[in-house]
Amino acid sequence: LQDSDNAFLALAVLAIYIPDTFAETSGVVADIDMSRFVDEIHIELMDAQKNHLFENQDVANICLGLIGLRALNSRSMSSLDTVLNILMSSVADYGSNVYYSLAIIGQALPLARKSAKDSGKGLQRRLCKILGKLTEELFLCLESQPPEFTNLVACIKSGRSTADLVLSIAKIQSFSCHIHDSMRQKARSLFLALGLCVPTLSTVDVQLLLASYRCLEKFAWGSGKSLAMPSVLFACMNSGVLGQRDLDTAVEDSVAILEDAWEKKQFRTIDDGFYALNSMAGQIASSGQQLVKAADSWASRLLEVDNLEGGFESQLLWMLSTSISIGSLPYLGIGSPLFYMPAQLDPASRKERITGIVQRLTQLSNNLGESNCRDSAALALGLLSSIKISASPAQRSDHPLLAFGQTAVSTADISAKSRSRKMNFSRIPQSPPGTCLATITRLTQFSCENNLRSGEVSAATATPKLATLLNCFTTLSLPSQFATDFIEPLLNDIEFGSSDTKFALVKLLISQLTGRRKASFDGRDYLNIVMRISSLPRPAFRSILGETGSSAEEFMLSLPNTIFKFPTEAIGSSLQNLWQICCDEFREGSKNYMTSFLSSLHRILQVIKPSARKKQEKFSPKSESTIRRFTVDTVLEGFCTVQLMTNDDIIERF
Repeated sequence: LQDSDNAFLALAVLAIYIPDTFAETSGVVADIDMSRFVDEIHIELMDAQKNHLFENQDVANICLGLIGLRALNSRSMSSLDTVLNILMSSVADYGSNVYYSLAIIGQALPLARKSAKDSGKGLQRRLCKILGKLTEELFLCLESQPPEFTNLVACIKSGRSTADLVLSIAKIQSFSCHIHDSMRQKARSLFLALGLCVPTLSTVDVQLLLASYRCLEKFAWGSGKSLAMPSVLFACMNSGVLGQRDLDTAVEDSVAILEDAWEKKQFRTIDDGFYALNSMAGQIASSGQQLVKAADSWASRLLEVDNLEGGFESQLLWMLSTSISIGSLPYLGIGSPLFYMPAQLDPASRKERITGIVQRLTQLSNNLGESNCRDSAALALGLLSSIKISASPAQRSDHPLLAFGQTAVSTADISAKSRSRKMNFSRIPQSPPGTCLATITRLTQFSCENNLRSGEVSAATATPKLATLLNCFTTLSLPSQFATDFIEPLLNDIEFGSSDTKFALVKLLISQLTGRRKASFDGRDYLNIVMRISSLPRPAFRSILGETGSSAEEFMLSLPNTIFKFPTEAIGSSLQNLWQICCDEFREGSKNYMTSFLSSLHRILQVIKPSARKKQEKFSPKSESTIRRFTVDTVLEGFCTVQLMTNDDIIERF
């Protein structure tokens, strides 16, 4: 790249990570407005585009995608529309980078906060326009296009499926749609882009999502469809329109096509099958050991130094596939909701397996006789080095708006390290003998360890006594180690998963955030747990707080005591996530989450009323604005879309 293009690209990336406001920790200034810096970058890059200052138009298109995404995050819809118009008009002239830029904007649209000037329908309209255009471009790459595909494009653009859409596509012969030879590179770029944003159709119409997956099934192996299929498959599973049997079928197809293609030395088909197999293995490593073994077996076969065949593209894809098999690569649409989120290592991946992959790639990167092989392995190692050691559920989740390419078997741990962390009383500071805290801690330790040794942990034996002891802790100020080495591991321990224990743990958490003097008590570790629970997807939320609902309801009712302790930028996302959980529960016939949440929201709104505010209470103006905007734009709209007005208790609280 030229120096000017490097500078433009650096500015565009920087804009993504500049927050709207900066919280000043000294307490002198509550929030510093950072949006002017983003505006300056936007103007600079748009001027560069207008005046043809980019040396490489591919760089220009990527920069436009990034600043368009930032405009969406800032809810600057006029700026977003300007970028979209430029990109949409460039589709015919510039290929892969335009597709990718449209895709990264499309995948973020359902996650964008609605503004007063732009409703959810406006966001959905833009999403359908992007998806319709990308899908239409893909179908133009076919040797012959079935009329059912034309119908699918029309349905996506309108945001509505027809009654027979899925059935009509399902009747097309599998693997019968072939890409024209001159369009293969374009098709691969489009498959990658669609893998990023097609899962968002779950927020528009799940039948459109299912129809898109059935459509991908009809493409021949070797077309590049594996760049899109796994993420769309997992999105369908998370939406409930596909199940385990469909995953099993996809795995069987991948293995079968690999066997056949290996005998015939059809490297494009091998590319597709191997990438699809590893993409699925990387997402369900915790429960799909047979799939992981199959992926490892094929990796050993394909990546042997003496047997390595295929061109540079095949070798690169094989090595990327191996990297995907142990975690997520969001920029390829695997495992995380947004492309710029950090790559995550699946906590279920075994050390021996990771070591074997790294050693194999290291050996290949030293292959002096084959430059293509060396370059591919070096790039794969570079990607592996960017992977975080463990996965965070806030980023790898089963949330219908977040789980783009992830199945419902992912971990529900509330901490990145909690899968390996156990209760450790030795790390908790010892209190002076004879004090209340020392006595209760000793009894609690004895209760936990005794039941773990005896193997008789059950709701009938261990948990009533433990719950009683936990209730005793609520009157005391506990050191931070109680949060990290006792409460957090206990929340994740299924052996202590009774409703009584969960309820007591929630009360204990909340007690440490209320009524404590800041000068003598640092509750950050307790607050971090509360914040992580608030960001969990529904399956993980229920797993942590129990299936009966009483603990979750207590957690919802405690929001007025905790939400104002959150960082300003976390308040909106936490409320949005909890509201989504309440709506999902309501759809399945449970109103308790919703009534508890609305009761808390009422109390929160009462607290921030200027007439009711106490002199010593200081709330960020941005926090107050976020809460009011959430109430109007999300809760009020929810009453119109989720049919909440059919329940008297919820109407009363509303």
